[in-house]
Amino acid sequence: MISLEKEINEIGEWLGAGTLNFFGRQFAGKDHMAERLGSHLGVEKISGGDIMRSAAVPDDVRAVMDNGELSPTDIYRLTVLPFLAQTALEGKPLLLSAVGRMKGEEGAVLVTAEESGHPIMAVPYLNITEDEAFRRLVASPSRGRADDTPQGLRKRLDEFNNSTTLVLQTYESRGLVVHIDGMPPKDVVFSGLIHALHERATLS
Repeated sequence: MISLEKEINEIGEWLGAGTLNFFGRQFAGKDHMAERLGSHLGVEKISGGDIMRSAAVPDDVRAVMDNGELSPTDIYRLTVLPFLAQTALEGKPLLLSAVGRMKGEEGAVLVTAEESGHPIMAVPYLNITEDEAFRRLVASPSRGRADDTPQGLRKRLDEFNNSTTLVLQTYESRGLVVHIDGMPPKDVVFSGLIHALHERATLS
């Protein structure tokens, strides 16, 4: 059996300048896992918020978005592409955290990732139950989010069930989803993530 570090190195070689877009229910640990893998690959995790706040998003596009005049697909075409096409990201792998999680956004994410030279290579899906999401909400220290309440989490889980699952179906139909058991402790989940991605890398 090869070491975890060697598996990570081989994942990096396979990934190249490609993209991993992490998904999972709230509190599944997608940010943590993307950041942890990123620390090994020398890149930072990118969330939808990072993109929307980026200076790469043109002011005129931001103003139109603020007025609610664009569809989800249009928003992602006009915001994700300029961000991913930045010179600073050229040639680097991208680790995204649930970018394009609402139905109608995933097509634009796929196209713009490809056009910017960062094709989506896999979509790691960290699977936890709803009960586990609520347990982690109670067990976690405050993250400063106003919706980190049982009521807020219920609403976000409903959005996941009604919209994000449809996004995942699109990725699944393209053979991109890599299923990861997100229930065990973090170190076990990370090992499972690396083994699953390494298997994908060596089969590609």
